[in-house]
Amino acid sequence: YASRRLQEDEAIVVAACENNGQALALCPLGPVRDRLTSDREFMLKVLRKHGGPMLRLVAEPLKNDRELLLEALKHGMRYRWCTLGLKNDNEFAQEAL
Repeated sequence: YASRRLQEDEAIVVAACENNGQALALCPLGPVRDRLTSDREFMLKVLRKHGGPMLRLVAEPLKNDRELLLEALKHGMRYRWCTLGLKNDNEFAQEAL
């Protein structure tokens, strides 16, 4: 229910995500959301605290990040949402299981 200006304020979005990672999904598309979803450490925190399904918001370059995917799997993401390259990686599959 925040104004667009507040929804695009990075500090407010980060604070909201600390309380509820789902808040990131409400951040409008644009530079703030792009910056946050591209920040590996930030996304690791969101995944650890608010669950694997939040991986859908991760920026494209991070979608193949082993650690992020393993963290997402630990917190409720389904294996079928892993990238094909990692699904075919025996070492990754063993870690995931």
